[in-house]
Amino acid sequence: MITTPTEIQTLFECCICCDYLTDVRETPCCHQLFCFACIQSWLRQSAPSCPRCCSRILTEAVLLTNTVIQRFIDNTQFNCPYKLQGCSAKVSRSDLAQHKQSCPYSPDNLVVKRERKLSELRLKLRECSDPKIRTKEKDTAFYDLAKAFHDQQTYEEARQCLKMIKGTQNTFDVMILSAQIEQDDGHYDKALEIYTDVYLKAKSNAQRIELVLASAQIHLKKAQYAEAKEKFARALTLLPHNDRSHKKAEILNGTGLLAKKCSDYDQAISTYTKALEIADPDSDLWSEIVTNLADSFRKKGNYNESHELYIKALKQLESVHGHNHPLVADVVKNLGIILKKQGKYTEALDCFKQALKISKHYYGCKHESIGMYLGNIGDIYRKRGDYKTAEVIYNEALTALEKSLGPKHIEVAELLNSMGLILVQKSDYNGAETLYERAIKIVKNTFGVNQEHYKLGIYYNNLANLHRKRNDDDDALRIHRRALAIIEKTLGPEHSEAAEILHNIGQAQHELG
Repeated sequence: MITTPTEIQTLFECCICCDYLTDVRETPCCHQLFCFACIQSWLRQSAPSCPRCCSRILTEAVLLTNTVIQRFIDNTQFNCPYKLQGCSAKVSRSDLAQHKQSCPYSPDNLVVKRERKLSELRLKLRECSDPKIRTKEKDTAFYDLAKAFHDQQTYEEARQCLKMIKGTQNTFDVMILSAQIEQDDGHYDKALEIYTDVYLKAKSNAQRIELVLASAQIHLKKAQYAEAKEKFARALTLLPHNDRSHKKAEILNGTGLLAKKCSDYDQAISTYTKALEIADPDSDLWSEIVTNLADSFRKKGNYNESHELYIKALKQLESVHGHNHPLVADVVKNLGIILKKQGKYTEALDCFKQALKISKHYYGCKHESIGMYLGNIGDIYRKRGDYKTAEVIYNEALTALEKSLGPKHIEVAELLNSMGLILVQKSDYNGAETLYERAIKIVKNTFGVNQEHYKLGIYYNNLANLHRKRNDDDDALRIHRRALAIIEKTLGPEHSEAAEILHNIGQAQHELG
């Protein structure tokens, strides 16, 4: 059997921090490798057990030093952690710390480079204010400067440049750039207003499609699903008859994503399938559509179909971007979710930690994906019954998500639900109820009070189980039935979640006599 590059790389990674091994220690129980500082901290903070095989015999005293692996790692060439930012260097592990400090693509050096670029742009802005320069030349310069400031995410100065344009020759382009600035700065209502105004000035259907599609994406981001649906439908009607372009595949992908977010997975699958028929198999859009299609099958509980599609997407992404790209990490995470659903916790944990490692190296520790992957890792320890470790990881994940996405984001709701399950195990029913109610409120605020999202069914089911623990069987039965109605409407009556709720209803009815 041939060892793959991914398997070799995994050998060099600590299973706790998901980074390259430092001061290697080997466990005698399953011969897993860890950084000494990581396994030492683990044994002191968590239950005294192996993070890999859960052996209870593991102590700090029995850890083995593995100098052979450490020597091999120190002399092995790795991609620079800032490859995504543009660094193409390969560096030995022993020189990695020094390279990270001097790398021109490191966060600190990129900040310096950005400040230098901004200084140059501000100097040009002052020069453009020279009254000797003619208006037409000024307008062109101000427009180019606005684009440059926008690229540097300096939105106020970009707006300032656009306001200084006096002519009307490039009004369409100026308004488009203005809308993009507002959109990227999070002023979605203002961006929508500009897109609506500029639509009247569009001279071709190609321009109109871009404007409608941009508006649809904003509505989708704001969870305004009725408005997004109308915009995606309009974009499709603007295409030529029998169109099979990349743009149509892009619109269908957005339409499928809308259906998926509304828990209409049959519609999502149908739409994604149509998009795949016309998407270029070598494009990033193709792998995105395949991944979205796999997600939809996974949500319906069709794990075999989902697994096959994830593998297809993974192979395409790795062939284009290599094994350590964030897009690869996301698909690996999804494979981990399937393995978790199938009870294959060790394999799932490997997937989640691989995804976490990739994300840490490319985004640092403050990116939203860090919190999501940590939440998945916490789920594994919870399902293994290691509640103490799960709680530690969940709290770390919650901190990361609230800092990156805010306390009212839908991803925070998912984590709150998981943390509630831990509190139920600790018989802290009041604490669990608070977390469940907060998660339910986030879902309602995100998708609308009248939108029955499948997550509501799951959270209500957990809330009902909590009432049963309190011997409040009447409320438990009422909430279970509400959860079942939501799950049957969104996921279908044959879904595993529906079966679980039916079982819980039976138990509640039995307890009521």
